[in-house]
Amino acid sequence: MQAAKRVENWDPWHTLRSPSSLPTISLKKDFDTYIKEFAAYLDEFPEGFIIIDGLDECKGESEQSEIVNCILNSARRSTLLRWLIFSRPEPHLRSAFEHAKEEGICWIKEIHVDSPEMQRDVKEYMEKEFRRIAMAYINDVRVRDHWPSPAVMTKLLAAISGLFIYAVTIIKFIGDPMAASPVARLQMVIEAIEGVPLPEGAINPIGAIDTLYRTLIERTPSATLPLTLDVLGMLIVCPLLPPLHFAYLLEVDSSSILNALSSLHSVVAVPSSSKVGEMALHYYHASFADFLINASRAGNLHRSPTVYRNRLVVSFLRILSDNPERMLSVQGSIQAPGELDIEPLLSVFTQLLHITCQHLWQTCTQISSPEAPFLKCTRGSEPFEFVRLRCFSDMIPAEPFLRFLRCLYQSTRKDHELRNLVRTRACSIGLDSQFIDACEGISQPLDLEQDESPKDDLDDSPRYVLLGRGRDTVLILAVPEAVMIYSSEDLGNI
Repeated sequence: MQAAKRVENWDPWHTLRSPSSLPTISLKKDFDTYIKEFAAYLDEFPEGFIIIDGLDECKGESEQSEIVNCILNSARRSTLLRWLIFSRPEPHLRSAFEHAKEEGICWIKEIHVDSPEMQRDVKEYMEKEFRRIAMAYINDVRVRDHWPSPAVMTKLLAAISGLFIYAVTIIKFIGDPMAASPVARLQMVIEAIEGVPLPEGAINPIGAIDTLYRTLIERTPSATLPLTLDVLGMLIVCPLLPPLHFAYLLEVDSSSILNALSSLHSVVAVPSSSKVGEMALHYYHASFADFLINASRAGNLHRSPTVYRNRLVVSFLRILSDNPERMLSVQGSIQAPGELDIEPLLSVFTQLLHITCQHLWQTCTQISSPEAPFLKCTRGSEPFEFVRLRCFSDMIPAEPFLRFLRCLYQSTRKDHELRNLVRTRACSIGLDSQFIDACEGISQPLDLEQDESPKDDLDDSPRYVLLGRGRDTVLILAVPEAVMIYSSEDLGNI
């Protein structure tokens, strides 16, 4: 505050310096008084403005909102004072500023941590700090020219990805004057980035980042936390889906998804309630996902990608077995019948079918457990019906689907119950023989034994393979860019 420095014994903001003091003052009354006193010095500082950095770090959402309301009310009365406010995009603050933007009294700029500008600034900061550290250890030959190496610097910058607090944390750790060697500490940072487990009792080089992420998650109410962690886990293995899609995958309504993420807007991009079917959820920074999937760092907040791939496969199979009416019942259960907009939900269901048909097969091949969900869904009294794939054959990509079939063949060939689930030879004189006879002269059997890319097989001739058991068996014909799936009803049309 230049005006405060120029006027003896004048400090209009003394009560606002400590966030903990906010609940004990009459903010509205004092704010108006201070604004009037400060405005008297505007002639001397016509280009000045007031900067508030880290508004979201003030104690309590109600206090933060009160500060914003005071500023906005002042701006409505006069535009003589200009404000520059920096904050994480917390929901209550975002809402207040969005309304003010509609009034034309504020302008909002989102600064993404991975933007080219932030990446450049972080790179300059890291290079400058490493030069400073090298000068401090000038007698250590290992930190002379070209330290760290270009490869190591590239790895560091990729992990930091524009997040300044990450860069500062790393530099503080490496440049600790009490440390014997910055070279050894840099190696510890690289190992932490690569997910190497910490030895017992070792210092975590990026512990400050872990503390930040843990604090953000633990702000979530305990009743909501299980769903919050499920959304975060599913977001690791299935990124870039809107909340309405996640709601269906997790069998909850979309408002529950938004509520579960209400404390995490600073680390997860969360759309407004009006755009739950359009804007995708995603992590602002990869280091948050890195924290969650590392058990030694996340502790009880750890999210296992394998667990969530299993859950994703189960959800995908449910989508293939499901129908729009059930989806409407799930999303409509919290709304009055007259309020449910059916058209967008049907559109979401169609989008989910496309996503499922594109990604189910690759997700299945990433799970090698004998109790993988796809195998479990082929057992029991109500197994998955393979004939349903016939309805979606135009959405299924050939190469990942055939790779999945080979993987499924390898997983079931020694299983007494599921042996011959995938095959190119007839197991019976009935439907199997009819399918194979229909393929004679137009295609060759798919080689289920080799590990080469299925695309290589398809270059010279279409390939066929049988999937399923009994009357649920389907014939799959594959060419380089398409898959055709036939059931017993199609025998005369192959």
